[in-house]
Amino acid sequence: MIDVQDVWVPQMLAYCELVADDERLSSAFNQKSGQFWTSVTGYDELIEQIFDDLDALGLLPELPESQIDDELKLALDSFVRRLSVFDEQKGESEFDIESPSWLSVKAAAVEAITAARISKANNAQTH
Repeated sequence: MIDVQDVWVPQMLAYCELVADDERLSSAFNQKSGQFWTSVTGYDELIEQIFDDLDALGLLPELPESQIDDELKLALDSFVRRLSVFDEQKGESEFDIESPSWLSVKAAAVEAITAARISKANNAQTH
C-alpha cells in the first residue's frame, strides 16, 4: 500500500509541477534517448504513472483521512478527477496542450501547487 501523506502526495505534487509548466512538459515529452531527466516521456507514460503506478483514483478516498490541509486535499482531488475526465475524453486522439479541457487540468495542477505552498507556509508558522 502506498503511504498517502509521505509518498503519494509529494509524487502527485511533482506531477502537478510538470503539468503546470508547458515548457517542462514539452521538454519531458520530447526527451532524446540517453538524455532523460524524467521517466515521464510522453502523455501515455504520464497517465500510466498517475493512474496505474500511483493508483490515483483508488487512493482518493484515503485523502480525507490524511493529515494534509483540507485545501490541498480538495486541490489534489480536483487535479486527479480533471485529469481522469480529460483522459477519457481524449481517447485515442492526439494530445493537445491548448485544448480547453487540458487547460482545466493545468489550472487544477496550479491550484494544487498553490495549496501545497500555502500549507507549507502555514505549517512553518505554527511549528
